[in-house]
Amino acid sequence: MIRTKNLIISKVSHRHADALFRIYGDIENNVYNPSPPFPSIEHSQSVLNTWIEHWSAKGIGNHAISMASDEDCIIGFGGFSFKKFREKEIVSLGYKFTPDVWGNGYATEFVNGIIEHTVLPGNVIEVIARTHPENIASIRVLEKTGFIYLGIYDNNDGMGLSAVFSRKI
Repeated sequence: MIRTKNLIISKVSHRHADALFRIYGDIENNVYNPSPPFPSIEHSQSVLNTWIEHWSAKGIGNHAISMASDEDCIIGFGGFSFKKFREKEIVSLGYKFTPDVWGNGYATEFVNGIIEHTVLPGNVIEVIARTHPENIASIRVLEKTGFIYLGIYDNNDGMGLSAVFSRKI
């Protein structure tokens, strides 16, 4: 578990299915996401199973993000995963917060906290983050947290065009 000034960042577990569905099933929260909102709690449980398996296999993964003042108040999810990008396996950082908390600096606090407190496996020296090119708020978070803009890419993975950022670790 990671504690920052305002957040508790904890490894995902099966108990997070309802919060995952609430956040990823929200239409407003998918404006910049090419994937549709999660259709059901069962889908959320399936995604959680995949995330938990990723933790077991790779030693890194997604976290539930809650308010330090109320650990049961999950406001987002985020973390690291291994993904293919331009024919190469990379460590990717991702995050998503409920619209209720947008604009409060929690994404910036999460990114700084997760990078500061996570030991990445092996010889990982770089983290990649992708966002929709029109998602100005997410772009600003990445810039404020030391990520460098690499350009616009289509990774041919169904995500469409992405603004891609990199940060050396």
